[in-house]
Amino acid sequence: MNSANALTLDVYRKMHDEQARLLRDLEDIYALVNVCRLALEDKGLDETDSTSVVLMLAVNNLFDMQERETERCKATELLAYPERQEGAQP
Repeated sequence: MNSANALTLDVYRKMHDEQARLLRDLEDIYALVNVCRLALEDKGLDETDSTSVVLMLAVNNLFDMQERETERCKATELLAYPERQEGAQP
């Protein structure tokens, strides 16, 4: 592998690591907001309560963001670690 390819892989790997950290942060935030929503639900508050509505919207948006970031993370992983692709030549 030449130095330009090695440098490119290094950049992709740093980008992938950053995306993986972002994804873990999103997962943590999603879990915290969802726990708050479930706690309100346990107290008898539902979709008619404005706080519950806000938390439900936040949970839905965070879940969607998490799904998109998961796909991006998978894509950058393939760029950063081409040897992990199916059928990759060692």
